Amino acid sequence: MTSNDPNEQLEEVLSSLDLSPISRKIYMRLLGNKSLTARMLAEALDVPRPSIYDHIKLLQNKNLIIPKKQDGKLFFGANDPHHIQSLIDLQETKYKEMKKIFGNLLPRLQTGTGSIEPKMQFFSGVEGVKSVQNDILWCRDTETYTMWPTQKMVDLLGSEYLAWHNRRRVEQNISVKVIRQGPKIDGLIHTFLQEGVETLRTVKYLPDNLSVGQNAVQTSEPSPQTSIIESNISMSYWIYGDKVAFFDSSDELYGFIVHSKSFSELIKMQFDILWGILG
Repeated sequence: MTSNDPNEQLEEVLSSLDLSPISRKIYMRLLGNKSLTARMLAEALDVPRPSIYDHIKLLQNKNLIIPKKQDGKLFFGANDPHHIQSLIDLQETKYKEMKKIFGNLLPRLQTGTGSIEPKMQFFSGVEGVKSVQNDILWCRDTETYTMWPTQKMVDLLGSEYLAWHNRRRVEQNISVKVIRQGPKIDGLIHTFLQEGVETLRTVKYLPDNLSVGQNAVQTSEPSPQTSIIESNISMSYWIYGDKVAFFDSSDELYGFIVHSKSFSELIKMQFDILWGILG
């Protein structure tokens, strides 16, 4: 998360431009100060002078510092900070170009690395659960399916993260059918969980109790051969393409992804049956 401290923010920007920690320190030392020689910089930063020259050369190549001679000595000073913006713009242009090129390459790469062997990935902790959730965002222009204990996931992942995830999902044109457990969500409070055309989300709710009989799942009064199961689930799943992501919101707090076409089809079939029962 970005700091509120201006110096830390600047260092974060410089880091995004592939500047090493020492290069960043050199630039920040020169910024707003008088020009310094390589020896002065080496002493101030406690860095060997030969190493200083390597970093000075890199900063000069990026046009961030400029040399000047004074009294027979070579001094270095920070260039106009607007050059940082120029580097950011250049990097953004390259990023867009690479994104377009890779987008064209991806179908071929996926075909070339395809395998019938199923794959599994395991994660733990809140960040691990977020990693599982984030994997869904690699899809584009597809329909997905999920079952969620909604309030538990909101409590676990936080509104800020879920709002961001929802925006990215919509940007990727990933629609979702959701089976939710728990009380109905107030869309005015949790706007990121609203259903509708704009959010590409269709929602159905599990009843408070599910009656499970010998031959079918019921949502009406149970017969003597049925038992009541409280729909107080902690495990969630999300079906997307040939993958199914599972994430746990209990104290066990873990997640995993199964990449298998046949397994995905099985879970999707079960989802469709429950979706139809809920009407």
